[in-house]
Amino acid sequence: MAEQNIWVNALIGAVVAVIFSWIPFSPVLGGAIAGYLQKDEGLKVGALSGAISAIPIMGIAFLFFGIVSFFTISAGEPRGGLAVGLIVWIILFFVLLYTVVLSAVGGILGVYIAREA
Repeated sequence: MAEQNIWVNALIGAVVAVIFSWIPFSPVLGGAIAGYLQKDEGLKVGALSGAISAIPIMGIAFLFFGIVSFFTISAGEPRGGLAVGLIVWIILFFVLLYTVVLSAVGGILGVYIAREA
């Protein structure tokens, strides 16, 4: 049953990636666990795990940069708020790219480990 439910396995991998987010390349670990549990479709389950684990990171970044933007605009610098907004979108794009790609790689590794074990 656990092998077939891709969403549950992706969620488990995402939780592991978020819990171990203090470790560099933790999305690889989360994706590997999701791929190991899934035992097939490692790329898909790993990418889903990365997308799910990026949600808390993106929420914190939106909150932080929203506050910075607010204070920049309220200080009389409307262009500063726009610049912060542009920086936010660029950073969030790379955070999403980082987590999804590394989790997909981890998913492939997890499937490989599951088949070899």
